[in-house]
Amino acid sequence: FVNRGARELLRFDERISFGSPGIFLTKRLQMKPLTQEELFSIGMLHTASVRGNLQFGYTILSESVALEPKNVAALSNLANAAETMRRFDEHILLRQRLMQLRPLDPDAIERYVWAKYSRERARANMVVGFDTREFERLLIHSIKLAADTVDRFRIRLADMYFGISQYAKAGDNY
Repeated sequence: FVNRGARELLRFDERISFGSPGIFLTKRLQMKPLTQEELFSIGMLHTASVRGNLQFGYTILSESVALEPKNVAALSNLANAAETMRRFDEHILLRQRLMQLRPLDPDAIERYVWAKYSRERARANMVVGFDTREFERLLIHSIKLAADTVDRFRIRLADMYFGISQYAKAGDNY
């Protein structure tokens, strides 16, 4: 036992299937729908990195966020889950919402920028390029907001410059 759960059991998890009238959760939901607090708690548990059923948690936490769209903790877990599940477009939208809710949080800015940059960079080539000015502006803004803990943000900026072959700027920031 290493406190990581038993992953093989997830394929037998009836909570993600339809028409499972025999399980307690179905009976409970027929008697009384889950509250916002219960949706949040269940979703947070199941989207934790080493616990629960990620697919189930993602769905439940999505419902929680629909009812409470400014819940930063729920949005953050949902964004992490979307990234893990390789739902990249949803991941970017969730990171954008977090950045909009926390415009002075350098971490929220950097995580949105890096998700969007990574997605667009993967699609770009010599024929289909992309404009990095907005990414650069936001990363420089996150550096200014971070004040004395800028190393991580400078490395992201340098990685972006390196990824678009601006090696001198990359070197300056590394």
